[in-house]
Amino acid sequence: MQIKPALFAAGLLLTTLSTGLGQPCSITINNQPQGQGICVGTTATTSVTAEGTAPLSYQWQRSGDQVSWVAVLGATNNTIVITNFQNADVAYYRVVVTNAE
Repeated sequence: MQIKPALFAAGLLLTTLSTGLGQPCSITINNQPQGQGICVGTTATTSVTAEGTAPLSYQWQRSGDQVSWVAVLGATNNTIVITNFQNADVAYYRVVVTNAE
């Protein structure tokens, strides 16, 4: 099997939300996802560390053009793992972190 390098680019979207009562609730990103060079057929892993009013929810998204973003099905943890990484997996990835507020 020939192994080819591919790019696993990761970024994130952070939104500070506020309640209708004017009391801000925020989420702080402590460690952002990092882009990686990944070989085809290997496992790609990246994560985000966040803190804020619990519970925090995560949804990873991917895009080929950084304009149209699509949710990655089942990727709802602070870490995304793509096993058997293929050329079709090459994209920009970001995570949206939210909380109940």
